[in-house]
Amino acid sequence: MQQHIKQKKTFQSMWYEIIKPLLKYTFDSMDVEFRKMTGAQIRDEEDLKPYVEKEFKTLRHQLKIECYGEGKKELHLDSRKLGAILCASLLNVKCIEFDETKAVSLSETVKNKISQKEFNKWSVDNTLVNYKIAYLASLDLVYISLIYCLLNNNDMLVEELNETQRKGYAYKLIKQGRLCNYPLWQNFNSFAVNMIISLARADVFNREFDMQLYSLQLWQLEMYTLKSVSLQ
Repeated sequence: MQQHIKQKKTFQSMWYEIIKPLLKYTFDSMDVEFRKMTGAQIRDEEDLKPYVEKEFKTLRHQLKIECYGEGKKELHLDSRKLGAILCASLLNVKCIEFDETKAVSLSETVKNKISQKEFNKWSVDNTLVNYKIAYLASLDLVYISLIYCLLNNNDMLVEELNETQRKGYAYKLIKQGRLCNYPLWQNFNSFAVNMIISLARADVFNREFDMQLYSLQLWQLEMYTLKSVSLQ
């Protein structure tokens, strides 16, 4: 994650400092055999970026109306809602393309060789990579905004933090490079893996993505992160 933290409000900044680096990271994290067998590739930026931007702006307008009603353009959505919009936009636009028939065939082979827990993680990194991108992008946006608020003394908690505490938390998070993960439960998938699989299932079964509900989940992760760094 970038060491020089700014608040991400425009789609342009989100694209170049969150989405584009994340596309490279997730693609590089894919199994080499999967990439070769399925012909996986990141979609051309000139084609992809305008499509994602259009989705983002359409969904942002939609959520503003849901939250504030018509004629409230001057009101801004917080980072969790923007994170939910970004997630929804990327769910609607698959950023990494691959041969799905070959992907299913390889998945069956892999599934017979490893445990279910290992297979779920493998799936998230490969066949479900586009859902992974959507999820991680939303977390990155909230993470960056949280650091920005801490470093700039923005209004946050009712129980206020002093400047030393704020900066201390911010520097811990910058060093960590992400929001804090929930604790692992023995023999269960991580929260992130479960979330990504849930996003994929909802998409496959054409369930509507609830941006307001998802924004609350991002808020929970943000609050858990603040609590965690305060105890370090």
